Amino acid sequence: DKEYISRCAAVGEVYYHEKEYDSAIVYLEKLFEANTDLSAKKQAAEWLVEIHNEKGEYEEASYYANYLVPFANLNENQGFIKSQLIDVYQDNVQKRESFLHQQLVNKNHRRAAIIMEVFVVCLVISAMLFLMRTKQLKNERREHKIKRAALAGRLRHSNAELKRERDTKTQTIMHSGKNNVTCFKFEDEPICRHIISVCNDPKNPIKSNVPVTYYADLALTDAQEAQLKDAIDRHFNLLFEKLRSLYPELKNKDLLYCYLCLLGLDNSQIAVMTQLSYRTIWEREKRLQKVFNTEDKVSVALHGFLIS
Repeated sequence: DKEYISRCAAVGEVYYHEKEYDSAIVYLEKLFEANTDLSAKKQAAEWLVEIHNEKGEYEEASYYANYLVPFANLNENQGFIKSQLIDVYQDNVQKRESFLHQQLVNKNHRRAAIIMEVFVVCLVISAMLFLMRTKQLKNERREHKIKRAALAGRLRHSNAELKRERDTKTQTIMHSGKNNVTCFKFEDEPICRHIISVCNDPKNPIKSNVPVTYYADLALTDAQEAQLKDAIDRHFNLLFEKLRSLYPELKNKDLLYCYLCLLGLDNSQIAVMTQLSYRTIWEREKRLQKVFNTEDKVSVALHGFLIS
């Protein structure tokens, strides 16, 4: 029976596709009536409905169509259920994505709030430190201004006294046997007059924007440096002995810088006399200020040492 039904299905399908509907009906009806396989029976009913409709035999087509109604309702129900499941699934997916997105937004908001709080705290601390530092600098400037005013007053008083003393003793003649020895003020020493006249020559003024090598012919020679040191030893020996004992880190170049400061030379003039770059002289002054632990110019500090 199974072999017979299989042959009916095969032959009926061939006649159906060849549009030999009369022959196809014979085999498809046998397939529909004898077959217990629902899928094969359903397929035979579908072909028979199509064939009878094609031939205009609507009553016979309706007979087989009634058989297919439960299958159609089943498919429809399955399609409806499937559609509902798809809607539920998509709704759940959308809700999950919305939930994850909201979590991410909340996390970003919390992170931004933490960063903002840290920033505000850092800003407040920075502002407090800035205000404290500004207040400290103002106090330091005020104290420094008071010290400089006091030092300037002492310098003016000391200079006035020195001027009065030098005016009364412009030149002292010391007699020792047949030799006459003349004692000068420090500025009146020959080497000092030479240095001052060279540095303040109106015909050849020293300019800081001109390389020091341009003034090479004005530089101190070794002999002139020796003469300057000899004059310093005669007038300020006690001062520099004290400085050497207090500040053993002083070098010979530092002492030469101090000698020239006592003559009232500025850094540009000192750079020309020593043939060192302006930057080197500037750095030397900064170094001596650290050595002397002062913010005043070295010349002011030296006069302060003289007073004390």
